[in-house]
Amino acid sequence: MNCHDYFTISPFISLITQIINLVPEIDFVIVLGTGGIKIRFIDVHRPGTDLGMTNNGTLIMSQPPSAELDENDQIKLPDLPKGNWTSTPQALAQLYIEGHEQMRQNKRDMCATNRPSTPVLDEFHWSTGRDKWTSAPDALLVQVGCCYEGQGISHLFEENRRSLFSILERRLQGVSGVIREMSGDRLSGVNVSVWPIQKDHNIILETTKTTKTTKNGHYNLALEPGTYRAMIMADGYDPMSSTFTVSFGQSTVKHYALHRPFTMSFERSIVAALIALTMLSISFCCLCRSMRRSKTKKCLAATQVKVNERRKDGFERVPLRDYHSENDSEDSDEEEVLDTRRMAMPV
Repeated sequence: MNCHDYFTISPFISLITQIINLVPEIDFVIVLGTGGIKIRFIDVHRPGTDLGMTNNGTLIMSQPPSAELDENDQIKLPDLPKGNWTSTPQALAQLYIEGHEQMRQNKRDMCATNRPSTPVLDEFHWSTGRDKWTSAPDALLVQVGCCYEGQGISHLFEENRRSLFSILERRLQGVSGVIREMSGDRLSGVNVSVWPIQKDHNIILETTKTTKTTKNGHYNLALEPGTYRAMIMADGYDPMSSTFTVSFGQSTVKHYALHRPFTMSFERSIVAALIALTMLSISFCCLCRSMRRSKTKKCLAATQVKVNERRKDGFERVPLRDYHSENDSEDSDEEEVLDTRRMAMPV
């Protein structure tokens, strides 16, 4: 392993660029090197420029930039914001120091060099020139050994294992997923907004965190444990919202499929009109048949009422076919009817 004290992140730009071009979903990078016992963090959401690089990322300073220190010889950094802060690069750098015995015991780099001692914790920035990535990642530059130490590196992992696992676990804590449209194609540039929901169900808009999906439709947000509301918005699609919970040390996965608003094209309008006309015709035919049946039933009912009115005595006219004499012609179409009112009753 080559030993070099890094005063800038620029020597790693070429390597990081190649990796990000292959895997654009990467939004956090950890770079391990030697040349000191210290850590530098890069937060893309914090303003500033790296004084140690030009627009093309070359080193232009032979001495490290002077940093303003506090009474404990620690670099002065802004206070961590309240709310969702424990996954920011600054907080992860502090978490790394807590898990590293040598970094935790010293406020300044313990490696002896011919240069002025630098703080254990400091901040770098990506170049703001023309070579800046479209979506730059957060980063930690961790120097884990002095140059005059033995060249063996087997002990370095053991010394840094606890810190590495701690920050990886903390960084993965949050929500991630892929956003597609209904056809299955992944959507890039989709706005994802997340804000916490308190126990009384109040929403804290001041702590809203936002991000955009990569060209592969992937998104990731580091969040504190708790319940959150997510809003997914993209031009040309209906917005979506959902509620999810983040547990400590866990990554919650939420995938979304966006719908396009319904639009009626000319061809669809013609098809819809034909379908509507067909259904209307079928309905009209069914209505006509129903009306005819109803009218027929009413006529039959009226006829039956008239017959009942003519026969108030309760007797009926019955055919006398069975009473024909032998001389009567079988081909006769006339039927004799027995009428009890015409029968003479013997006295």
